[in-house]
Amino acid sequence: MFTTSNETAKDKGASGTRKPFITKEGKLFGKVSVIDVFVLLAIVVLAFGIYARVISPARRIATTPYEIEYQVRVHGIRHSSLVALQNTVLQEPAGEISDFRTGEELGAIVGMTFEQAYWDAARHDGSFERLPVPDRFDAIVTIRVDGRVSDTGYFTHQNRRMAVGSNVGFRSRYVETSGEIISIQRISEVVEASESEEI
Repeated sequence: MFTTSNETAKDKGASGTRKPFITKEGKLFGKVSVIDVFVLLAIVVLAFGIYARVISPARRIATTPYEIEYQVRVHGIRHSSLVALQNTVLQEPAGEISDFRTGEELGAIVGMTFEQAYWDAARHDGSFERLPVPDRFDAIVTIRVDGRVSDTGYFTHQNRRMAVGSNVGFRSRYVETSGEIISIQRISEVVEASESEEI
């Protein structure tokens, strides 16, 4: 099929006038605004920065497993609950506990100390008097769990983060209670058997 000389001239004219990379209006190829491109790039960089600082570090768990020991302070428990905690310590094997909401394994109670619970009673002159609370005790429960340690904190083997000041609710065979983590440390490196070892 043949074209006329006028059509050919139009085609040449159309192909001969190319639009600049950035137009006077500040658009790429006359279509996309340069400002829009910079805004989009800024959003991408910001999103990557948030991921790198918040999400990614939480997933970088150390590869070396450790036995972790942490202590939980339980306030104002009754004598019956105190006895139940003592029974958990004496349980054979060592008193395993789990989160009473999620069922996650939290380790085993290996020790416990307790003292009389007190409260501060206000006097008429504005001062306070420390008085014992009848049938109430404060207990410090020592728990050990296999976990991992990274530069972002302590984690159980199920990747639950354990931190001083956080609350933990736990359940054993004998008792269900909750308290605040007051200390945490790694005890020893856990030796994991390799798949190639003969049992």
